Amino acid sequence: MLLGVHCSISGGLHKAFNEASSLGIDTFQIFTKNQRQWKEKIVGAAEKTIFINSLKNSNIKTAFSHASYLINLAGDNDILWERSVKALTSEVQRCNELGLKFTILHPGYAKSLSEQEGIKKTLRALKTVIHATKNSKVKILLENTAGQGSSIGYRFEHLRQIMDGVASARIGACFDTCHAFAAGYDIRT
Repeated sequence: MLLGVHCSISGGLHKAFNEASSLGIDTFQIFTKNQRQWKEKIVGAAEKTIFINSLKNSNIKTAFSHASYLINLAGDNDILWERSVKALTSEVQRCNELGLKFTILHPGYAKSLSEQEGIKKTLRALKTVIHATKNSKVKILLENTAGQGSSIGYRFEHLRQIMDGVASARIGACFDTCHAFAAGYDIRT
């Protein structure tokens, strides 16, 4: 099991390594772009090189990206769904370019759809992204959610159904303890 924190990229992607080093951790998560905007960040060649070298030369065992909070693969709005698929595809490609092996994703909100309809839309979206990035090894990790509103992923069964339905070695899960507790899982010993 890997335990880490979210690190800031303020001043450049490579700055996350400075924060991780000061905290004495060996695993961290970053946003590779502004998580609250659709606008895609173009990572320049120099920034990529600095990040990749920092990753290789650090004590970091694993660095993760967290996909944009705007992405909603489960929703009822087809325009937003298509934009979300495109954004996740771009995130996987950016991770691939940076040497990141994982991106973490909230599956989304079903909105006016039933949970099962939302799960089906999530499956379709993930299959589309996996196909569009078939030359990548980046794994998409579904993060359990807190169960607010019409969120998909607050039950472990949702995540299992999505992983089984996509049937790709590039889909996995990320366990958020706070989200699990908020969703009703009492994980205290």
